[in-house]
Amino acid sequence: MPRRPAAALRTAILLMSIVCLSAVGLSYVVEGSTYATRMATTMVMPVGLMWLASTFFAIVFGLRRMGSACLAFALISGLVFFTGNAYVVSSFMSSVEWPEDSVPTTLETPFRSVVVLGGGVSISPLGNPELSDDGERVFSAAQLFSAGRTRSIICTGATPDGRYNPSDVGRDLLLSTGIPDKVIYRVEGENTTQEMKAMRQFLDNPPEGFPTDGEVALITSAFHMRRAMRLAEVQGLAFLAYPVAFRSDADHGFEPHRLVPTAGSMADFSLALKERLAAIVGR
Repeated sequence: MPRRPAAALRTAILLMSIVCLSAVGLSYVVEGSTYATRMATTMVMPVGLMWLASTFFAIVFGLRRMGSACLAFALISGLVFFTGNAYVVSSFMSSVEWPEDSVPTTLETPFRSVVVLGGGVSISPLGNPELSDDGERVFSAAQLFSAGRTRSIICTGATPDGRYNPSDVGRDLLLSTGIPDKVIYRVEGENTTQEMKAMRQFLDNPPEGFPTDGEVALITSAFHMRRAMRLAEVQGLAFLAYPVAFRSDADHGFEPHRLVPTAGSMADFSLALKERLAAIVGR
């Protein structure tokens, strides 16, 4: 017979308490106190609470033999766990990222130029340029120039309102590292398709002083590289891929704290899913 509401709640609370304490205890045994504390903290963050709450109500309604409600909450729990679990997300992200071992490490001659796709920069509340989560794009370009591996840098990107264009912000950040203004070029475009069209026009009619020989490398986040290279090919552009800002994790063995879903992992899952959908619709 279905349990009474109070009895179902007590049983569900007991079961969830056992599961949570066991998980934190496992993390303590395997990883130590720091990661055990981190796991406990993750559980009380919004995504962690959503996962635990949906699991809790799935148990409650299951005990009360309320199949439809149990299934609904179980699906929510499963969706949050699947899209926010670091192991699942890292594997999914790895499937869309450009291989890291393809990055050109040795060159007989420097690149003619490196193209830094917009998206790696942001603006502080006071209007100061900053590197964003994908700031490795700009930083890698600066490293390549400082090491003598490229003769010029092209920053791309534009905003619909024309304020704080990524191409302008990227240029300002590169200038702040001491890179000469004369080797930095800008190309606009509000999305990757527009940026590649603008790059086609730029390379067909390069400005005076732009290097005339050598390879051109494309710098963008690893998860975005496949789409960027595909759209570049549509425009007849032959770039060397230089992926950066990898989001898939190295294999460090079993780490229990990574099982709890987080907002960061869900954000990465969304990025990977967006790339998959873009490939399907040809964007």
